[in-house]
Amino acid sequence: LASNAVANFNVGDSLWFNLEDLGALTLEQIDVSANASITSGNHNLVFDTSTGKLYYDADGTGNGEAAIQIGLIKGTGLTGAYAEVGTSDVTIHSGGVI
Repeated sequence: LASNAVANFNVGDSLWFNLEDLGALTLEQIDVSANASITSGNHNLVFDTSTGKLYYDADGTGNGEAAIQIGLIKGTGLTGAYAEVGTSDVTIHSGGVI
């Protein structure tokens, strides 16, 4: 089971992650898409918008240090969701139009 659950991630909503303890990530290290896979590419943060599963992988390989599911996100804002990277944070914005 996911350690964090969001039941109503709808259009206009955002998920914010403070990365001060983990270190900065680039947009290339984040995959927010339908059927996103923790084992493809070098992604540390993966949000599969088709299932709502949110994963963190410390080494970004999907093979070395195990990836963990850190959330289960449900709602109308999954389709078209996208990530925005700040200096010490990541925000995942819902898809759609308000």
